[in-house]
Amino acid sequence: MSAMLGMDPAQVRDLARALDSAAGNIELIGAQVTGTISTIPWEGGDADGFRSAWNGSRRLALIRISDQLREHAQVALENADAQHRTSDELQGRASAGPGSVSEDQPQFWDELWDAAGGLWGGTGDAFDSAVDTVGDRVQDVSGWVEDGLAWVAADIDLRMDNLGDAYESSFEHSFHAASMFRSFRNGEPPSVTEAVATSLLLYGGSVNFAGTLLTGGAYNPRLFDDGSAWAGEPIPVPVEADGAKPSEFGHLPTHVPSSLQEIARNTVRAYGDADVPRTNDGAVRITRVISDGKPAYIVDIPGTQEWFRTGEPAMDVTGNVVVASGQLSTGSHAVSLAMEQAGISPNDPVMLSGHSQGGMIAATLIGDSGFMEKFNVTNVMTFGSPIDTNHFPSDVDAIGFQHEADVVPRLDLGGLLTSDGQSPVGAAEVMLNGVPEVALPNPSNLLDVPGNHLAGAYAESIGAAEQDPSGLAYQYAAMLSTKVFLTADPTEVNSWVIPIERRH
Repeated sequence: MSAMLGMDPAQVRDLARALDSAAGNIELIGAQVTGTISTIPWEGGDADGFRSAWNGSRRLALIRISDQLREHAQVALENADAQHRTSDELQGRASAGPGSVSEDQPQFWDELWDAAGGLWGGTGDAFDSAVDTVGDRVQDVSGWVEDGLAWVAADIDLRMDNLGDAYESSFEHSFHAASMFRSFRNGEPPSVTEAVATSLLLYGGSVNFAGTLLTGGAYNPRLFDDGSAWAGEPIPVPVEADGAKPSEFGHLPTHVPSSLQEIARNTVRAYGDADVPRTNDGAVRITRVISDGKPAYIVDIPGTQEWFRTGEPAMDVTGNVVVASGQLSTGSHAVSLAMEQAGISPNDPVMLSGHSQGGMIAATLIGDSGFMEKFNVTNVMTFGSPIDTNHFPSDVDAIGFQHEADVVPRLDLGGLLTSDGQSPVGAAEVMLNGVPEVALPNPSNLLDVPGNHLAGAYAESIGAAEQDPSGLAYQYAAMLSTKVFLTADPTEVNSWVIPIERRH
């Protein structure tokens, strides 16, 4: 009966074949990845970087792993051959009979067993090392391949998104321009401001589309790209009756809306909400007043909050251009979303108060039938806003305030149309849309452009104008539609700050 010492050569040869097969599989993976990245339509810096890394260190690492596996396979084969020879020698001695064994037979067997054990031990270490190496290297290769494919997929998604955004933006601006041209041919000429703003949007859309195409979708300039609107959860803020209330979450308290001046002051405070981390991209302030047991809401809309940073802030230069073109901006949609977040129902009376771009947004919103179907806007107050081109519904009580030397509300050229026969209207006259305009004394000298446009200065000027019983400000505050928003009782008032922003 023959015995096998140390190992089964057949099993070790199977191990060698497995190692050699693993080496071949790794070589195949490398060839597949090389072929894929050389044929997919992927250009740009990211593509060059990935190809360079793959064709350099990463592909060479795969080659080294494959070589090591083949070396382990060769070692396993040599050990199997050695075991086979040793087994043959033992069997030959056993068949020669007892007389052929020397007197040192016990020592010989001990040494043989030790040698066989050492052979198996060495082979076992090689086997363990090979298994560990294969596992580690396969994990490395799998990770590299997954990272590379994820990188490619993410880059393709980004390019497709950029191309889609650029096309959509360009199409929307072109469609608006075509609608304006049709209105012009039908005897309804747009204002000069609307025509200029629309031209800027067309230019921006062309730049974005061309730039995105030229970079294969890698980069979208997003010039005058207004994105889409977002509004967050309402953040409760305290109501200030005596000036002693502290700020909450960084937000200053809301003034009790006892007058037009106090409402304007709350609009001013909406500017400060953009300096708070939770609302750093902008916010609107919504105040609920309980009048005769029923809720009425004041929506305070600040003006431009970013002049140079692009991206998330909805109230920026892009928002100004879009609203000036006669369209609803992202800021406009964000205000509507914020009102929904505040739980304003279609039957609740609403007053919109806006400064500068905020007033433009208010005037644009009430001209939108979809918005007016969702909300019952009864009153609008603007200050420092160019709104002469807007058309106010007859059932909305509105008033506009302008400092005599404030240039911003005159950027619409008094509603000057692109056709002949229309002249700008002065600040002391009635606006083209029939909304009464209140000319306020300048808070600063004629050359102080920023000083004459400051929201805080407007709040003080409105307060002074309210004291004159013969003035429009006093009369507007006394209207029945306005009174539901005014109260001196802080227990009837709740207020929230709602974050808004633009998203792409």
